[in-house]
Amino acid sequence: MAENKATSIAQFNNSVAQFYKQPVAKISIELFLSFALVIFLVVVAIQPTLTTIAKLNTEVQEKKELTSKLSSKIAALTTAINTYNQYQDKIPLLNDSLPPTARLIPTLKIVEKIAGESNVVITAMSAKKVPDETDDVLTSTTATVQSLPISVTVMGQYQDMRQFVEALHDSRRTIQVLSANFSLEETRGQRALSANFVLDAPYYGVTQ
Repeated sequence: MAENKATSIAQFNNSVAQFYKQPVAKISIELFLSFALVIFLVVVAIQPTLTTIAKLNTEVQEKKELTSKLSSKIAALTTAINTYNQYQDKIPLLNDSLPPTARLIPTLKIVEKIAGESNVVITAMSAKKVPDETDDVLTSTTATVQSLPISVTVMGQYQDMRQFVEALHDSRRTIQVLSANFSLEETRGQRALSANFVLDAPYYGVTQ
């Protein structure tokens, strides 16, 4: 049994050896090795190309995302420009109502003018602070709506004082009446109605 198995193996090995001695077998091996070499060289040759293609795909995707973001910003900018053009002629009115600086002196002159038109006499007027109105404030990116308290004392008839308050509220420059205190005062032997008003003339500026 063992001898038969050994004989079979010997015969198989002899057949294989005889096969590889034939020219066809040698050509087949050479073709296989050549084919394997070609595949190896192709893989080595195209690997940089594959890497480049992968990078290009990544760059293309990133540029698509960037283009999408730029398109959104352009659309938002276009909307802002259209809105600005729509209300451009009203910007001066806004600056008059809520100026970019306190404009303290012009504001006090507005109060004086309204008082004269309302037939009341100003006996005292003062501002609780003198805001900075330099160019640095005008260009500041931290500017917010600020309060400008003004105290004004007037004398006159009650109806005239009422007209004075209404005219302040209707003024193009935003002026709010925060409080009012009335009193009777002796003036040259006669009693006259006096009132102290605390006003607020807000403006756009920085906190000081």
